[in-house]
Amino acid sequence: MRGSIYTPSISLHTPLLSTPQNRLFTPIPLHNIPILPSLHPIREPSLHPRLCSPPKPILPFVTQNPSENPKIRRFNQDKNPASILRTQTHPPLCSPKPIQQPPNPEIQRRTKISNMPPRTRGGGISSAPRRRPTGSERRRRVQLREVEPSLDRDPVEHPQHDRDETEEVFEGVPGGPIDRSILRSFHNHVAAKIWLGEDRAPLKLVNHGAKLQLWELDAERSRISETVHRSGLAPLTSCSHRVVSRPMLSAFCERWQLETTTFHLLFGEMTITLDDVASILNIPITGSMISFSQPLQVDDANALLVELLGTTDVEASRETEQCRSPSVRLLWLRDHFSTITDVSSDDDIEFATQAFLLHLVGCTLFADKSATSVAVVYLELFRDLSMVGSYAWGAACLAYLYRQLSTATRFEVRQLGGYLTLLQAWIYEHFPEISDVCWEPYVDHRAEHPFPDIAWYSGCIKCGLVVEPYHPERVLRQFGYIQTIPLRPFTPPRPDRSILLDQYWERWTDHVLTDQSRGQRCQYSGSGESVAEYMAWYDRISHRIVQPPQLRSGFTTYARSSLPSHAASTSDTQ
Repeated sequence: MRGSIYTPSISLHTPLLSTPQNRLFTPIPLHNIPILPSLHPIREPSLHPRLCSPPKPILPFVTQNPSENPKIRRFNQDKNPASILRTQTHPPLCSPKPIQQPPNPEIQRRTKISNMPPRTRGGGISSAPRRRPTGSERRRRVQLREVEPSLDRDPVEHPQHDRDETEEVFEGVPGGPIDRSILRSFHNHVAAKIWLGEDRAPLKLVNHGAKLQLWELDAERSRISETVHRSGLAPLTSCSHRVVSRPMLSAFCERWQLETTTFHLLFGEMTITLDDVASILNIPITGSMISFSQPLQVDDANALLVELLGTTDVEASRETEQCRSPSVRLLWLRDHFSTITDVSSDDDIEFATQAFLLHLVGCTLFADKSATSVAVVYLELFRDLSMVGSYAWGAACLAYLYRQLSTATRFEVRQLGGYLTLLQAWIYEHFPEISDVCWEPYVDHRAEHPFPDIAWYSGCIKCGLVVEPYHPERVLRQFGYIQTIPLRPFTPPRPDRSILLDQYWERWTDHVLTDQSRGQRCQYSGSGESVAEYMAWYDRISHRIVQPPQLRSGFTTYARSSLPSHAASTSDTQ
């Protein structure tokens, strides 16, 4: 049942489905920017009392008697001997107050640098050598002068306040998060760069929906089709989207945070849950965790191809050498095994079945950024075809997609892998309209898709060597409960502790959220309620607005005007 959220979703100051084109704007003329003191600790040490000490005089004072200062006498004798005579014959005109020589700017700059005490990465004083500011820090300081003119204040009258703002310059970006204890790596996030005026083109998406139609299981391959249906992966052959939206998925990727594995939207957090995977893909989400003890080497991959696909050593070596990794091309699998039918030998049918399943997961669940190949390590999962259905394929797919989204949040990354059909279908289910959020899209279809209790599992999910945290307590509204302030997300353990993770997953019933942790159910289904203090807490720890005010386009104004009056007023209070 679709419910309307107090529609903060699009009263966001930036649209959910915005594109980089919406963020283009006419640059502010430089002559309109007020001249403010520099925030660079080297150029303006007076703004940073903790970082810099007062600079020493560059040149000594000239007194009435030059013999009192040997440095001046030596300087004048070397540079200008007539100055001694002028000093002796012409005393000061008004008062004996010392007259300071005009300093050399270059010498003054070097003296300031030499007098600066060492700093830590956070801006404090340390005995360690001073760290040179990085390029990103310098850009943040320049941008801060444009967006926060209120920083021009007396550092003596407000030392504590200025110190906090100085640390903000070094550690964070304007616009949040204020409390960086949750999003510790946000300074490398693409949203931080967008706030500073940098932009990134829509991501290149890896989608193999069209390739699945190049290898279909018809009546002549019924024996292969029966094995695929018993494996639980048959729905993947018909549910993949042939086309995915680059602007939409790129916009959602800008709101993904790797520490919480959730989308940070204007009204709170949302994520893809195990319930979403089971309802959208209809593949197993319970069973054994997909685990690999160590990365597969090329020689081991060649041996696995010979054993499970019946290829020769030469063919296997040639294929992995062409891929330059322990992988095989999807095209190579289709060329060698798509022609096998039911009249072939039993061994050939078994080889073709294993090759088809490897091709299937390479096009869907574990699509990597090569866009043409699939890792041979997954072939080990099809060694015993009778055990394929015992794996938690949905949990592995979700962990793999989490990792791909987290990687794509880095500004320098230009590509997104994983099963993007799952991501796009999740967006369509939870955001049927741009001004509406559906918290519980499957409530009317529970007869066909019962709610899985494992969706309440709180812990780690894994796909081989990829380990990601899973936090249902951060998205209680997607389960019909009132959202409370969650605990701090935990850091996943190392992948080499796979045995402990597998045991933890096998006893998932001991690690689900208790009734006390779930709290109270919403008064109305799909209402998306939260406790009163949730939004104040969320403002401190999140980066709710992707675009700064000066980069905003007119799109949000149009979207807000199209909302109902009660929805717009509610979103303003949020």
